[in-house]
Amino acid sequence: MLPATAFPHAGERGFIMLLPTTEWIVAGTLVVVATFCILLFAPSSRIDSVLTKQFALVSWRTTVPQDVLGLLFLLFYLLLIAAGFFGSSDPLSNPVGPVIWSWFWVGMVFLHLLFGNVWKILNPFDIAHRLLLKVWPRPDKPTGFPSLATLQYWPAIVLLICLTWFENASLSPYDPVNLARVMVIYFVVTLGFMRWFGREQWLHYGEVFTVYFRMISWLAPIYWHRPETSIRLELRWPFIGLLNVGALPLSGTLFVLIALACVTFDGASHTYWWLSLWHINPLEFGGRSTVVWQSSFGLLAACCLLAVLYIASAGCVDRLRKGENVGKGISTLAVSLVPIAFGYHFAHYLPAFTLESQFALNAVSDPFALGWNLFGTADRPVIASVRSSFVSIKIIWISQMTAIVFSHVVSVLIAHLVIEREFGSAGRSRISELPYALLMICYTFIGLWLLSTPSL
Repeated sequence: MLPATAFPHAGERGFIMLLPTTEWIVAGTLVVVATFCILLFAPSSRIDSVLTKQFALVSWRTTVPQDVLGLLFLLFYLLLIAAGFFGSSDPLSNPVGPVIWSWFWVGMVFLHLLFGNVWKILNPFDIAHRLLLKVWPRPDKPTGFPSLATLQYWPAIVLLICLTWFENASLSPYDPVNLARVMVIYFVVTLGFMRWFGREQWLHYGEVFTVYFRMISWLAPIYWHRPETSIRLELRWPFIGLLNVGALPLSGTLFVLIALACVTFDGASHTYWWLSLWHINPLEFGGRSTVVWQSSFGLLAACCLLAVLYIASAGCVDRLRKGENVGKGISTLAVSLVPIAFGYHFAHYLPAFTLESQFALNAVSDPFALGWNLFGTADRPVIASVRSSFVSIKIIWISQMTAIVFSHVVSVLIAHLVIEREFGSAGRSRISELPYALLMICYTFIGLWLLSTPSL
């Protein structure tokens, strides 16, 4: 009952946590259990009314065209492609790998968590499509068959799985030339589908980064109103934007589930436990080429397994409603998994981000390895001890664990409020929460275990 310091130990690559990680795993899981128990007796209507309040932060009209920021981001995107083809062959000296995998895939997620959907302004594919229309005019209306109104989020789902496979299972995701080729292919494919299906439909349903960053922006404490003409910002409780999403279509629900499954598998695929399943000695690991099909199978299996578990638990919620709004549980509860997806994203990529972002800062000053120093950071020393010293690793470990536990606590709260809104009887809603709460508790345990288990 009395708090005490547990002194856990964590580290990258050469470190294995030998001190009491079990206590941390159990304690984190019990926090989620306690949150669920407290919410069973909390006045949900009062919590809902307090948390859903929004406050006007600032409002102004802007004379600066929104396309300026998008154009700068497009030029930077093209610069990275050029650097990938013509710059250094060293993945750490060439900016394309560190920038894409640290600044973009990790840093941009952090940016959306804090400031909302800034990708709507920075999207380089959108501005490229606008420029293309000026050169090659065409009515911007859906012409593809079938319409994305029918396909919905399935294209984004396929692209998200392909992105995760490229990062985790392909042989050379950090190779500058290979990554530049993928960026060119994605750029051309995106512009082609925007012309085929229409700009609005493809950005809403098909462009994977637009869909993913919009999902993360539901968690932001800042909400943007009409950024095209005038800007009005509202301040709200973090994560409460999830309550305004409403029911998702089946494809939207699966996109959230697959986003969570992909980052979970990303963490599991580096563990000794995963390699032991295939009878591979982690001390004699031969590299990605030895586990290509295993990683591909594991990624698809993780997506299917989480989808089955979620549908089963959310289906139990519907069953306990005694036939009331059948199927609503599956479509409405998916938003409660978004905080967990971000928590896992933060926890998994934080150690790599602390180091790779420094290489990115150095490399952008000399993108073509010509001895330039455009931003004065080319000769900046990289602090590699950030992933090896006890002090920094302790901070990283505590931040990772806090992110996972807190994200599950928020998810339990959001799920509780969503279920309360669907029920007229509080008693029945409390009973219906039990299967879903069990899934949350088990996932907390798994997430903390993956964080602490030995990995490559």
